Amino acid sequence: TKTVDCTSSPNAVITVNFEGGARPLRYQIKKGSTTLTTSDITIPNADSSFTYTVSEANAGAYSFIITDANGCSKTTDIITVSAKVPPVISLLVPDQLILCNGNETASIKVNLDPTTGVGPFTYEVRNTTNLLYYGSQLSGLSAGNYTVKVTDSKSCSDTKSITISEPAKLVVQ
Repeated sequence: TKTVDCTSSPNAVITVNFEGGARPLRYQIKKGSTTLTTSDITIPNADSSFTYTVSEANAGAYSFIITDANGCSKTTDIITVSAKVPPVISLLVPDQLILCNGNETASIKVNLDPTTGVGPFTYEVRNTTNLLYYGSQLSGLSAGNYTVKVTDSKSCSDTKSITISEPAKLVVQ
């Protein structure tokens, strides 16, 4: 299985390796039961592999039929190309509150929709009030407005915002 990702070149690349047969070799591309190529594609004699690029819009099950000069053919196993499924932050809440004004004791709980994204996941925490970058730190946080960005192994991400409040400053007169 190949997965389309969220990088600057997100397409899935299928590599088909082969050996033997009477040259020249030709191949056809199938998606499901539909043949995508109207005629065979000739493989240069010196080659022992070829690649085929699949965009997210064309995700599906692919196979390749390789035929040699004598008409003998072999079909690859099915290669499934899956569409990208970015992670989704399903819950972003304060997990530990700030009990005293000025403390840095808050923490954030991040839940991801388990049907989305491809692990492992990385977290980026930014306090947009004081412009501090906390990296993957989800605890020991001060009051303020935060953005939490979760990125999966396919470079797909989701970002949500949260406000951590604190009680008013205690003043004795």
